[in-house]
Amino acid sequence: MAHLRNRHARSVFDKLIQFSPIVGVFGHRQVGKTTFLEQTCNSYHSLDDQVELDLAVQNPVQFLSKLGRMPSGIDECQLAPPLFPALKEVVRKSKRPGQIVLSGSVRFYSRQAIRESLTGRLVNIDLLPLSLSELARQDLPVLPLTLIQKRIFDANLETSISKKVLKLHSALVNAYLVFGGLPGVCFIRNERLRHERLRDQLELLLDRDLRLVYPTSLSFTQLRDYVSALALSDGSVVQPSRLRKITGVSELTQKKILHALESIFIVRQISVEGDRKGVALFFEDQAEQRSIALEEIDLLRSFEGLIYRNLRASFFYSLGLEFRFFQFVARPDYRVPFAVRTKEGCLGV
Repeated sequence: MAHLRNRHARSVFDKLIQFSPIVGVFGHRQVGKTTFLEQTCNSYHSLDDQVELDLAVQNPVQFLSKLGRMPSGIDECQLAPPLFPALKEVVRKSKRPGQIVLSGSVRFYSRQAIRESLTGRLVNIDLLPLSLSELARQDLPVLPLTLIQKRIFDANLETSISKKVLKLHSALVNAYLVFGGLPGVCFIRNERLRHERLRDQLELLLDRDLRLVYPTSLSFTQLRDYVSALALSDGSVVQPSRLRKITGVSELTQKKILHALESIFIVRQISVEGDRKGVALFFEDQAEQRSIALEEIDLLRSFEGLIYRNLRASFFYSLGLEFRFFQFVARPDYRVPFAVRTKEGCLGV
């Protein structure tokens, strides 16, 4: 199929499935989890199917006994918390690797019943939206990892960069600014249909998935308005007092909502270092951030977001690499939009 792309996460998955009985593949709705499971598993079950969900909730032992040939994929697993104690028992009886692949649109750590059952019993992969290199059918870039190991920028390094940097057509970069990288959305070129898909998706995320994590009494409209205000600050330090004046949402509630938004993969929070403290955030997907914002997004900030959303793939898909993204702000007007630190060094962009 023309729209199918090889995912950089596949090489990480192929290694993890060899030694872990359960592997989790988690990410934003429409990020391609279902396709990923269909390509990597020998049998597939979706809890978006009401019949499957009812059985998983009411009789999880029977549900697991009916799984097909391993590895068996269970999609949207967060919808059935009773399933996880039964999974714990399956792994206790047999530690054979490659039994079950779980996927979901909600992070495990955000749901207590799931977290307590499977802590130490599974390994997770974050499936990111498609990057420019995936869209261009190119290999995962290693340049960021090369740069972070270097202490001095010299002529030899400059020559190396010129050979390794992706040769991307400007039309692809410009398209990414508009269409983003969610496979269920980014290949829709009809603007009206794409907007409707994003709108419907946001309603599901805020009115169902978010409430699984944080059962807030705020209406969908209030949540949408708050997220719209956040979208205008993509890449910036979050200012709860300013957002409270705009949206009327208390600062304590904002903190809980931000945690929930990160748990369902709408945003990523990064710490702020330097003269300012707090957190900055980037939306998970370029097109979703653009669609949610109520005003036109500054082009420079949009391009910063594009770089972050693509640079991170080199780190997220490097198995065993410990890293941390942050933003650096110092007086009077010094700002590094994002930097990444590993044991080998620090790279600021």
